[in-house]
Amino acid sequence: MKKFFLVLTSLFVIGTSSFALDAKTLWTSYGGGLKNGSSVINAGIGLTSIFGYGIAIPPLSASYERCVLIADMLPFSFGGNVSFFGFGDSDIFYSNIAVDAFAKYHVNFGVPNLDVYAGLAIGPRFYWAEDYFATYFNWGTFIGAGWYFTDNFGLVAEAGYPYWFNVKASFKF
Repeated sequence: MKKFFLVLTSLFVIGTSSFALDAKTLWTSYGGGLKNGSSVINAGIGLTSIFGYGIAIPPLSASYERCVLIADMLPFSFGGNVSFFGFGDSDIFYSNIAVDAFAKYHVNFGVPNLDVYAGLAIGPRFYWAEDYFATYFNWGTFIGAGWYFTDNFGLVAEAGYPYWFNVKASFKF
């Protein structure tokens, strides 16, 4: 699954080069009204492979990111994400918490309210159920797009790690 999203992210980056925008706009500026120094808080709900169990709590997540221009020209943002989901039946319930650090590279297509990005996330994941506890290190790639309806509020959709698909409310300041 990780290889699929790595290939998908690579195709996204290669495919964006076919747009008829100048390189300065496309590759060296943020979209969606984001600027160097902007902060973004997201809260969302996701979709993952927890279906088929009697009880399922879909992935819930919260994240913070800060926009930082690298070498005064590359539009990156860096942040952290915390997410939780659970699944099980009347006998046993499994819980999962992920704490990830991530980096996103933003691509500006020249649409004023649109923010498009590709990213990489890494961090520990904790599983537990009754007498069972496990921790492991996880990483993955993702792509996403956000539409800002106002200067401070938007909706974001992401595909990839840590869950198949996420929809988030996004607050920038």
